[in-house]
Amino acid sequence: MTADSLLLERAGLPDDLRWLAEKYPREVWQCHANIHGIATMWLQRHDMFRELGGMLTNGIGDYREGRLTAPEFAGWFAPRLNHFLGHLDGHHNVEDVHYFPRPG
Repeated sequence: MTADSLLLERAGLPDDLRWLAEKYPREVWQCHANIHGIATMWLQRHDMFRELGGMLTNGIGDYREGRLTAPEFAGWFAPRLNHFLGHLDGHHNVEDVHYFPRPG
């Protein structure tokens, strides 16, 4: 494994990915001829994870600021966290096996 592949140790995207990000910026993805079917589904999944992550963060803030009691927070937070983590694990398993398998 190279230093470029270690997420916490790299300063940015590796050169090949930076080149792609500059050539195809996110703002133009929806207009691209290849953005249909499975690509759209994966973009929607990533948006869902961002949305759920934001909801969880807001819920933590509501509890911390006293807008939710401990039982209210637990009842609201636990199922959403389980949903988030379960789908995130499944999503990363698909990526690891089908899209970004490790060589060897």
